[in-house]
Amino acid sequence: MLEPKNDGIYVIELCSGELRHWRYLGPGAQSNAWWLDMESGLEFSETSVMYAWRIVGVGSEKFQTDLENSAGLAHGNGSSNKE
Repeated sequence: MLEPKNDGIYVIELCSGELRHWRYLGPGAQSNAWWLDMESGLEFSETSVMYAWRIVGVGSEKFQTDLENSAGLAHGNGSSNKE
């Protein structure tokens, strides 16, 4: 298993086979590792995860930018040509 680095983005495979992008936030209270689910925006500690998962790769900042851009368009924050 990859050893996560603070603020790194990782591709996570859940036991269901679903792939997610999580940002490693580092150790918190009682040395529990904290993560941020990039798609949902939820922060959680490893001890709170109720299913099996594993790191399968390293994500990228491009994923973060693409996610933010698509969220902006979905919420009507994208630019338009209407005058």
